[in-house]
Amino acid sequence: PQTVSVSGGALHLSVLRVNTPVTCPHRFAPSFFEAGSVSTYHLFSQEYGRFEARIMVTPSTSPGLNETFWLYPDDRYSTITKPDTGEIDISQQFSSAPAESDPYLHYAANGLPGSTVLGTNAANCAAPRGVWNTYDLVWTPTSITVSVNGQTCLVNTSASATLDKREMLALTQALGTGGDAATAATTLPSTMSVDYVRVWK
Repeated sequence: PQTVSVSGGALHLSVLRVNTPVTCPHRFAPSFFEAGSVSTYHLFSQEYGRFEARIMVTPSTSPGLNETFWLYPDDRYSTITKPDTGEIDISQQFSSAPAESDPYLHYAANGLPGSTVLGTNAANCAAPRGVWNTYDLVWTPTSITVSVNGQTCLVNTSASATLDKREMLALTQALGTGGDAATAATTLPSTMSVDYVRVWK
């Protein structure tokens, strides 16, 4: 309940520091942080269509926070080969860049397996923290288009076979890595609030 809750008509996913380290799955070391995430794993997946969510994240200019609205392959229908997964990150927000959202596509670009690509002819999307922003993905067999608040900021027409698969939907409040890794100045606890998620065929 402290990392995943519903109130005021919205879903709230939080990240916070804990006094006693918690055991993490997947062989990671114990952590002094807990974070909330929800997904439609083995409940819902879809190939192509329109995916939309209205989201607000904690206002912060300190590095360390990472919020994501993303799609990941449904393992009931396809084999997942990391790092060339075919993951579609509709929006990644980093508190180290507090005025933007970054869409990322994980696929084999230009014959390089495992490439993480910031989308062909992509530009960073304006998405200030602390206010509601609406994120849209329109996904067809020949193109991927991502928009924020009606402004198109990524168009990819690679038609990569890596992205040709059913995907589940996920929403994650987490900590960043690398240049956006958590520090003593990171705003904690922090919460990603989700007003709604809608999907069309």
